[in-house]
Parts: sequence; structure tokens; C-alpha cells
Amino acid sequence: MSRKIGDELNEPTRQFIGVPSTQTTRTLLLLGPSRAGKSTICQVLRDSRYQPPEPKLYSATREPEHHSVGNLRIIDMPGFCDNQPQSKFPQLTKKMILVITHAEEINEGQRHQLVDDLFVIQKLSNTA
Repeated sequence: MSRKIGDELNEPTRQFIGVPSTQTTRTLLLLGPSRAGKSTICQVLRDSRYQPPEPKLYSATREPEHHSVGNLRIIDMPGFCDNQPQSKFPQLTKKMILVITHAEEINEGQRHQLVDDLFVIQKLSNTA
């Protein structure tokens, strides 16, 4: 069993076998906030055995990137606000904050309580 798994790991990367060119090309536009996994989805579509490197503090996609897999055209877009200086979004940046919570380590009820506790802070509520 372990030999079979080892053989599979050592075989060349599997590539998507394209649909005959008589079919319509489809476009997949990957949109979302920074570090949401758009580039990872793109890589997995191109290579099902792709394993992302260690997480980074900043996103890597700065300009739209175009890829093709068979008759699928993939456009990997930068995350929201990644390629624009913050000064171009003055109304948005006045309301942006970074909150690091380790929410994956707590249950759903604790996550809801964390959000409730966060917005009790006077400066973060809409009434301030």
C-alpha cells in the first residue's frame, strides 16, 4: 500500500485534459478580499496536487493574471484594495481595522460573542 502511494507521489504532475476546441471557452473570474485563497484555487485548478506554501502576511497577486486550463480561461484578480493606495479609498479606510482573533480555535457561539464584544467598544460602533 505504501509503495502504491509513493509511486503516485513520484509520478509527473497530472494535467487537465482539455475539452475539444469545438466547445465554448468559459471564463472564471476569481474575485474577493486579500488572502481569501483566489490564487490557491487557480493553482489547484491547474494542478490538482498543488500544495500552497506557508501563508504570507501580504497577497502575491498585484495585477490580474490570466491562465488557461483546457477551454477554461481563469483570471486571478488582486484582492480588494491591494493595488490601490489607501488614500484612494478615504471613506473605506476610515472604517477599516485589523482584528486577529484565532477564531478557528473557538466554537461558533464563542465567535459570535467575540464579534459582539468587539462592537461594544465605543470607537468601533456606528454610534461613535
